[in-house]
Amino acid sequence: MEPTPLLERAKWIILLGALVALLGVLGVYLADAPEPVEIAILPPAPTATLAPIEVYITGAVAQPESVVSLAPDARVRDALQAAGGALPDADLSRLNLAAPLQDGAQVHVPRQGEAALGVPDGLGNAALPINLNTATLEELDTLPGVGPSLAAAILAYRAENGPFQTLEALLEVPGIGEATLARLRPLAIIEASAPEPSLLPPTLFSATRTTPPHRNRPTAQPAR
Repeated sequence: MEPTPLLERAKWIILLGALVALLGVLGVYLADAPEPVEIAILPPAPTATLAPIEVYITGAVAQPESVVSLAPDARVRDALQAAGGALPDADLSRLNLAAPLQDGAQVHVPRQGEAALGVPDGLGNAALPINLNTATLEELDTLPGVGPSLAAAILAYRAENGPFQTLEALLEVPGIGEATLARLRPLAIIEASAPEPSLLPPTLFSATRTTPPHRNRPTAQPAR
């Protein structure tokens, strides 16, 4: 039995209705769906570049009393290499080559047999510190970094310009720089030297003499 035109038409109506219903459900779903979120991809933040540090190195190195520029994470061994390396007589056993450095630090490489800073050979604790205004050539010669010629220059400056007023005045002595001054700071002091009596003004010198106390002489009794 062949389907009638009416039945065929009903099938198409049912299919069309199902399609419309499906489209309606799909439209409702799309309307309720959340809007897509845009994900912004930012470039990586630039890494902060640390500035190099500067270190002052003295002592038994190829280039002593020099300021070297090093990486921020530099160690003592890096400072020695930047100054040309240690000399054969350097006593590296007294240094911590792995110690980190800071900007503005000073590294002193001692020589073999060199006394530690602040306790030079020939000076006991009772002799420290040394008064630069009364020190002799022999006393100045015992200070670290001061030899006979530099000690003589200090005495010549003192004789020509008078007593030292500050430790910084040592920088005016030929041959003394910032490094030597830094090593002398804990070992030297400035105190006024007492002038000898022969150098005092006559009036002041006479005033310092002690006048013996006046003794009352006995009054002569009149003769009876």
